[in-house]
Amino acid sequence: MGVPVVAKLGNVPASRLSGAILSSVGLHERVAESTEEYAAVAVERASMPEQLRQLRHGLASTIANFASGNGERYTRAVEQAYWSMWQDYCRSDAVSFQRSKSTAVVLPPQMSTPTFSPGCGR
Repeated sequence: MGVPVVAKLGNVPASRLSGAILSSVGLHERVAESTEEYAAVAVERASMPEQLRQLRHGLASTIANFASGNGERYTRAVEQAYWSMWQDYCRSDAVSFQRSKSTAVVLPPQMSTPTFSPGCGR
């Protein structure tokens, strides 16, 4: 760790991974859309050695402050996303349709956060 990069986005998922990683830790300014932008960003960043030194020095803590660089925070964010999707599902017409075809109620998997209460409650 410690070598900040510049990423150029491509057209396939594998060629967009570096940009996704940089963006996930707040380094959006290091992601370029075109070859010309990539060169401009690289030249600009290379001409700022003090900023590069500061970024290198604080990179580990910067990454740890974002969910993608912190396992516990990432897990909470994923659980919250699942919970939001479950709530959206519960508010959808799919629940009414499913209940009209069967008396069974589908419950979500238990979440690790005790404030979640499974079931649509309709």
